[in-house]
Amino acid sequence: MKSFIKAAAISLLFSSQAMAICSQPQEEGYWSNDSTSLDILTECKQSDLGPDYMTYSVWNSVYGTSTQVSRQGEYLSIHFDNALQYIHLNSEPLIVDTYKSASEGWERTYYERAIIDSGGLIPRP
Repeated sequence: MKSFIKAAAISLLFSSQAMAICSQPQEEGYWSNDSTSLDILTECKQSDLGPDYMTYSVWNSVYGTSTQVSRQGEYLSIHFDNALQYIHLNSEPLIVDTYKSASEGWERTYYERAIIDSGGLIPRP
């Protein structure tokens, strides 16, 4: 579960920058972060509603491809078949809330942006 949270936090940081990255109708790339050794495929599609309405697709090795990713103001919600996450985009450190299960409830994790920001965008082969 911790690797999933790290994966979502890294992909989330990339997704939060999609306004600048998404200059074409669709761009894809791998987000690679040496500190966690995670590679994440992230897809960005600009909506017909304008630049404030973006849809994202996030892939990670634990849960596969997200079923829904949407930005709601300062939060990014990521839905997988067996998980739900809310990422606080403007928090310092980065806050990731993960819904684990009905019995366990929510878990909050903090990530230092300096660690997450050490990654980079690498074009798809």
